[in-house]
Amino acid sequence: MDPNKTFPKYVLASYPRSANHWIRYIIEFLSNQPTLGEGNRNRDRKDPPIFKRFGLEDHYNVTEPIAIKRHIIRPSDDRSSHMIFVIRDFREVIYRHLGQPFSILRLGDIEKNIRMYRDLIKHYSNWPSKKLLVSYEDLISDPHKSISQIAHFI
Repeated sequence: MDPNKTFPKYVLASYPRSANHWIRYIIEFLSNQPTLGEGNRNRDRKDPPIFKRFGLEDHYNVTEPIAIKRHIIRPSDDRSSHMIFVIRDFREVIYRHLGQPFSILRLGDIEKNIRMYRDLIKHYSNWPSKKLLVSYEDLISDPHKSISQIAHFI
């Protein structure tokens, strides 16, 4: 991020395939502010705000992003930002992220992804500021309750 810009108020942390785009949509809808995503492989390519993708920039009351999506927490991330951590059953997300059935030939990939998933949990546990845990499974089974928790948090 540009050092002259302020860091967004929220860090949206999640393992890939954990509904982070859905949560970004909810945050943008409730706050009327954009969210950003950053790719981990290509940090120069930003993941644009959700409403902007649909040509609905007029939805935003302000242009500064309220949240940034992360699959990996970086040392440069502002620890005074609040964290929203979206968690999903690790067997489901790793399987979906790898896009293929588990096999002995992919054991290295599986181990790497389990470490990535575990590291996100550690970052959430040690996060020094306010934080909210959102379960993908709860979001599916009781969206009203989950969205209400997000609305109260932001």
